This record gives sequence, C-alpha cells and structure tokens, in this order.
Amino acid sequence: MPLHLKASSQAGLQGYPIFDPVGTNEYIKTELVNLGWEPNSPIPKQYNFLGTHIDAGKAGAIVENQFSNYPFLLNNTIRSDFSGRPRTVLFFNAETMFSGSATKLVIIITKAHMFPASNSTLYYEQAVNWLTALAQYNVFDVPIRLVGLFAPQNYTVSVKWTVYQAQRSRTVIAQQNRQCQIISGTRPDSRCVLNLL
Repeated sequence: MPLHLKASSQAGLQGYPIFDPVGTNEYIKTELVNLGWEPNSPIPKQYNFLGTHIDAGKAGAIVENQFSNYPFLLNNTIRSDFSGRPRTVLFFNAETMFSGSATKLVIIITKAHMFPASNSTLYYEQAVNWLTALAQYNVFDVPIRLVGLFAPQNYTVSVKWTVYQAQRSRTVIAQQNRQCQIISGTRPDSRCVLNLL
C-alpha cells in the first residue's frame, strides 16, 4: 500500500507533508471491496445515533478505519460492543447483522505515531494504551483486533500525494505518485520528518 500524504493546513506548517486520512481510507475500502467486503454497511435505524455506517463488513467482522480525532475510537469500539449494560457492546451483544452476518469481530485500523498528522488525530500507540486500559476493566466483550499502519524509517518509499479542493474536502483536485524520504525523529517518541522528492 502506498503511503498517502497531503499538505498540512495547520498554522506554521502549511504545505508540509502529513498523513492523508481520506486517501488512506479510500484505498483500504477499495482493497477490501476487491476481497469481497461490503463497504459502508448502514447501521440499523435503532442505532443510527452512533453514526450512519460502518466502513466495511464481511462474515461477522467489522472494519473501522480510525483516522479521525482520537475520541472517535471510543465511539467505534463502544458502538461495536454496547448494549446498555455494563461490560457489553451494542452490535456484538445485540448480534447486529452487517453483510448478512451477526457481528463477531471488530478490526480497527489506524496510523502509527511516526507520521506527522492533523492535530488530535488518533494514532496506533495511543489506541493500544486506551484499549489495554479498558480491557483491564472488562469493558468489551467483542474481540477487537487493532491494526497499525507503519512505514520503514530512514528509507525512501512510494507515496500518493493528493491535493484536495479545500481543507476538509474529499474532492480530489490532483494526485501524483511520488517518492518520499521517511527520516527518523530526534527522539524515540518524535514523529518522523517526511521529505517529498
């Protein structure tokens, strides 16, 4: 999978390459569809206060691409597992049907901390900490698989550089295949520097 990047619009960082959640989300959905997953499965009407759809579903598994603000991690996990009682979660315990099967597994995909990204967006290491802490209190009954997106550091990799119509737009103006150096940060907990070539 190519690393998807876009220009930052954050004050003081305008134009610098950052992780592109829209492009990454669309790429993952397209690949899942090619593997027989159903994209954008609607959430049943009685639960639509939790959102309009899940990202993808197949054979009892739900995939949620979690590239937005970190509080949405709890929405995506709780809605997959909450039924109004402590220690349970809605879609799993209610045996909610997506793609013709009851919910049996939740897969959450998110980016690693190594990537520069928009402020307050979730990263993998943060999700590990949250889910581990919640698991100690038996908050979830549903099995959850957390997937982190990483890239090799101090290497040049292929990237998909996308220009959007506006800051929060999904309308693509231009897209290029480019190369990018991923340079390690100065400390172990630093984000990498992305140098477009």
